[in-house]
Amino acid sequence: MQIGTRFIFLPPSSYQKNIMPVQCSIAIAPLSTEEFRELDYQVMRHAFDSQNDLGRLADERIYQTDLAARLQKSGLSVLREVKVTLSFENFCKSLYLDLLVDSRGVYELKVVKAISDAHIGQLLTYLQLLDLPRGKIINFGVSKVESKFVNAPFLSAQRRAFNVVDSDYHGSERFQQFIVELLRVRIQTNSVESRYRSI
Repeated sequence: MQIGTRFIFLPPSSYQKNIMPVQCSIAIAPLSTEEFRELDYQVMRHAFDSQNDLGRLADERIYQTDLAARLQKSGLSVLREVKVTLSFENFCKSLYLDLLVDSRGVYELKVVKAISDAHIGQLLTYLQLLDLPRGKIINFGVSKVESKFVNAPFLSAQRRAFNVVDSDYHGSERFQQFIVELLRVRIQTNSVESRYRSI
């Protein structure tokens, strides 16, 4: 009787079912730091004007509507409440970007006493899901508009990169190669499938 390991190679469709696709209704172009800075200069000028006219006690939706109108009047395209959908088997969750300026700049608006780590985490989640490098939070709830740039430290490919440290591994080299290759295929498949798709 011979005992051994049997490897079963699954076709790609069999292991792609566990991927959580991210779908966004709009294709969003990533901005370099300089491009975002130039766009943000225009956005922030209108954010300050909005708060100067409305005060600091209005509802977030009011600031959103007013800022969007000001930006559109200045010639920028603006979309409000851009839907991002996450789905996995029977699970489906919709998230909404407050403002998307020129199909490139992601802005999250707040009316709070101070920007918190939770607010930063919310925008960082959006950026990572959409594989975007940067966005900004604007808070109208203080005496003078405050804002915070949020940078996604790693894009999708960097988050999926890995190195194998095998100095303490004492098993079969063939099994080790199989596992590493399986991980590489899985990560590449996730990378392709989980990128957002325009609906």
